Amino acid sequence: MAAVSVTPLERELHLIDVENLIGTPYFTAAAVRALRSAYNCVSQAATGALQVIGTSAASNVLIAALAWGSARPVFENGPDGADRALLAAGEFAPERRFGRIVIGSGDHVFAFYAADLQSKGVEVTVVCRPEALSRKLLLAVNDVRYLPHIDSGPTAPASHGALGRVA
Repeated sequence: MAAVSVTPLERELHLIDVENLIGTPYFTAAAVRALRSAYNCVSQAATGALQVIGTSAASNVLIAALAWGSARPVFENGPDGADRALLAAGEFAPERRFGRIVIGSGDHVFAFYAADLQSKGVEVTVVCRPEALSRKLLLAVNDVRYLPHIDSGPTAPASHGALGRVA
């Protein structure tokens, strides 16, 4: 069987902040699976799209990666850690490698990145929760899509340990 060649303009990159889209750093594997299903539907992710999922805690990245499935997991500890990790994953001339980039976050930190990509001819879509979209990001992109509410599962366990959140 011959391999199908895909041009850079047909390729998609999805940068997905799991904690931002669920709305909390405390989530279950079931919540991540529900998020993935809703996200893929709302974003209209192409078959074979490169998806990168990010978290801001090492304890969350394993839960998210196992529950999401075929995605490249990244994390950086601390406030805005997932944002920094996802932006690093989207560096290195993405306009030459992808025709569409989907940002799965409403955080303002992606505004300049999105505007810059659009100015280079890349189609940029933002997928986020309606209440979590920053004004800067809203003004930076032409295509914003909203997720339905995703139930994160139980609230933060007393131990804050990863084992307390697995479902």
